Amino acid sequence: MFFYDLNIEKENSEYVLKLENISILTAQGKNKIKHKSKKIIEFIKNDLDRCGELKLKKNNSINFNNIFCAYAIFSDQITQIEGSENMEYQNKLINLYPKYDHLLYRSTNGPPFELDQEVRLRNANNKIIEIIGKNEYEKLTSYAWGEYYGNMTNGEDPGPGKFISDQDFINTKVTKKIFEIFNGLSNEEKGSINALYSMLGNCSILLPFLLISKKITVSEYAQAYIGLNNNFYYVFIDAKNKKEENKRYQELSDRAYSDASLALDYAEHTNEANLLTKDESVIHEYKSSLRVNIRTNQIDEKMTYEVLRAIVAFLNTKGGTLVIGVDDDKKIIGIQIDRFKSNDEWLRFLKDKVLKQIGGELLENYIHPEILSKENIGIVKCEKLPVEKTASLNGNIYIRQGPSSKALSPQEAVDWANIRKLKDNRAKN
Repeated sequence: MFFYDLNIEKENSEYVLKLENISILTAQGKNKIKHKSKKIIEFIKNDLDRCGELKLKKNNSINFNNIFCAYAIFSDQITQIEGSENMEYQNKLINLYPKYDHLLYRSTNGPPFELDQEVRLRNANNKIIEIIGKNEYEKLTSYAWGEYYGNMTNGEDPGPGKFISDQDFINTKVTKKIFEIFNGLSNEEKGSINALYSMLGNCSILLPFLLISKKITVSEYAQAYIGLNNNFYYVFIDAKNKKEENKRYQELSDRAYSDASLALDYAEHTNEANLLTKDESVIHEYKSSLRVNIRTNQIDEKMTYEVLRAIVAFLNTKGGTLVIGVDDDKKIIGIQIDRFKSNDEWLRFLKDKVLKQIGGELLENYIHPEILSKENIGIVKCEKLPVEKTASLNGNIYIRQGPSSKALSPQEAVDWANIRKLKDNRAKN
C-alpha cells in the first residue's frame, strides 16, 4: 500500500488514520493515530509518502521502512512524551542529559581541526550562553568535560572538567532556564526534540532544543551537527582523501537539513493546528483583530490596547500565545480585517506599538510576533519574564487570571511582586 490508500475518519471529536476500517496504530502498536485536528492527521498521512511502499503489521502499525517521518515522531511522542507516566523521562531530557551533551566540548587537537570544530559549534553554544548566562554555561561545560574524560579514564581523571553524579546534577540549577523554556513547549515541539535527539544517537539534546525553540536556524543546526565529535571525525579525520571527505560532508549535511526541516515542519504544522483548537486559558487567548472593532467596523484604539494588555499579562504570568484574527468561537476572521495594505505593514504596526508601549528589549527577547500565512492570522508568542523584570502598559501591571487579563491595584502589585520573589528564592534553594 501507499500513503494515498489510507483514509481519515472522524470518531467522536477526533480524527483517526485508517486503512479501510482498520485503525492505524503507532509504531509501538499501542495507540491509535488520532487527534482533534484533522490537519495533523493529514500531515502525518501525507508525509508517509517519503517512505515509499508501506506494509501493515499484525499489530496494525505501519512498517515505514525506518525512514524518519512524521509518523515516527508522533509515535514516539505518544509513548515517550505525553502522559504523566512520562514526566520522569521528560525531566531527564533537559535536567540530566545535557551533562553528557557533545555540543558542549570539542575533542580535536591542533590546527586546522580544533578551530574548524570550534567554529561549527560556536553559534549553538553562544545561544546557550544567552539563555543560561556565562557562569552557568561554564559549570555546564565543566560537567560535560568531566563526563568525557571520565569515560576515557574509567572515572580516574576528569581532565579539565569536574565530576558530578547524576542525582547531584539534577539538583543543580544549571539548566533551570532551559527547563522553563522546554516546559512551555507543546507536546509536538517536545516530540520533535525527542525525535531529533534519537536521530543524533542521543549525543546531544541541546542542539534539537535550540532548533525547535527557534533559538537557531536550520543552517546553524546543520553546522553544529557536522561539528559534533562523531560526525566531525567521520568527515574530516577518517576520510581517506578530499573526494571522500566532500562526499561524506554532503551526506551528513543533507541528513542534517532533512531531519531538522522535517522536525521543525512537524512542530510548526501541528502547533498551527493546535492554536486553533485550544480553549482560552491562562496561556492562550484569541483576539478578533488588532485595530478594527468588528462590531462597528471602525478603527478603534481600544482593540490595540487589548492586544498589548494580553501580551503584558502573559509576560508577567506564565507566558503564552495570543492568536489574532480569530474570534472567541475559534472562527478564523483573518488579519485582513484590520485593513492594512500588506501583512508586512500589519506586523510593523504591531511591533511598533509593542516597542513604544511595552519595550524594545522585551520585543527582542521575550515577545515573538509572526504571521501564519496559510490561515492569515497573527501569532504573538510570549515568554515568561524572569523575576527581576516586570512588564507594564501605561503604568499598569497586568497578569493572567484564568482566560483573561487582570489589572493589579498598587497594593496588589506590591503583594504580587513579593510573592513572585519568594517563590523564586524557594526555587533557588
